[in-house]
Order: sequence, then C-alpha cells, then structure tokens
Amino acid sequence: MVMAPEGYKDNMLIHYYAFASLRYWNNLESLTPVMKRLEEKLKTKITLVTSVDNLPESGDILVAIPLSGAVQPLIMSESNKHKYTIIYAAYIEGNISPEDSDLASRYNAAPTVMDTWAVLHRKLNASIALNQQQLTEELVAVKAALELKNSKFILVGKTEPWVISNSPEPSDYKSICRDVELVSQLEVIDQYNSVTDKEAEYFYHLYHDDA
Repeated sequence: MVMAPEGYKDNMLIHYYAFASLRYWNNLESLTPVMKRLEEKLKTKITLVTSVDNLPESGDILVAIPLSGAVQPLIMSESNKHKYTIIYAAYIEGNISPEDSDLASRYNAAPTVMDTWAVLHRKLNASIALNQQQLTEELVAVKAALELKNSKFILVGKTEPWVISNSPEPSDYKSICRDVELVSQLEVIDQYNSVTDKEAEYFYHLYHDDA
C-alpha cells in the first residue's frame, strides 16, 4: 500500500526550456517565430535560455530542448537544479516545422542532443525523447516515479521466509519512497471493521465509477 503525504496536491514543477546560442542564431528576433511554433506544437509555455544571465529557476522536471550548439553547459547547469531531466530532440523533422528543423539541424542541435545525453545518461535521473509521443510517455512515467518517491509505503504483514522477490527490511525501500511503516494484518482488519458505510461511500463511488 502506498500513501501520499497528508494534504498532498500535484504541485510538481515541470519546466520546458529551449536552449539556443546567439553564436548560431543571429538575434532573438529570429527565434521568436520558432518559439511560437514550438509552443503551439507542444501546447505549453516554453522559456528561451540563451546565456547564463537568463537561467531560470529550479524545479522538479526539466524538459531541455536544444535548438543549437554551444549550449551544453547551460543545459547541464539547469539539469543540476532539477530532480529529473528529459532531453527532447525537437530538431527531428515532424517535431517542428521542416523550416525550423532545417535551421536547428544546421545550427548543430543534433550534436548538442547527443553530447548532452552522453553525459546525462550515466545518471539515473535523465532520459531522452525523440518525438512528442515519447515525451508525453516519459513525463507520465517520471511524474509517477517522483510522486512515489514522496510517498509513504505501508508494508502489511510479512512474507514467508523463503520468498525472495521482496525484502523484509524496511530500509531497503527507502530508495524509492519517503518513509516506510510496518503494520500487522490484524491492524488492517481492525481498521476495516471500524469503517462505517458512510465513510466508505466516497471510496466506493471513486473506484466504482472509474472501473
């Protein structure tokens, strides 16, 4: 059983940052239409990062979108301020317009993606998405993993000593959750018997209606 912290709300901060160097792009004005089309494609607000002077704030998940070369240090710096980083290869045709894909590719977005990923993939808190569907799937999985990390595990009873697929030591679960509590099966039975029909009604409809 997994319990979210009391008063839990989904306040996870997901930041979409596009990284571009003015060494490749002539000026910020040339990036404006590219950013607009990219935001329309992903249906979200995207922050443009061009130097260390405009590095945004930290958060939970960073979706890093390289649009040129010479931005690897910026991506790494921002990645260190987030719990998880997803490198999105937006330069691949189909992810953005053919014109924007051509420009980003010409400005070395592809080598930047692979160079950055070559470093980040050594950690367990990074992944790469090659298209929008992969990006969506990664976000769902990462959000679930981070929410699990902030949850409390309730271990009910104990398995037989010959079962080897889990551990009897609560400390072994600390790497994937916030806290672990051991309860006996009798405690669960007592709790179950103490719940009134009125108290159970909400949960009945919650799971029955979604079944």
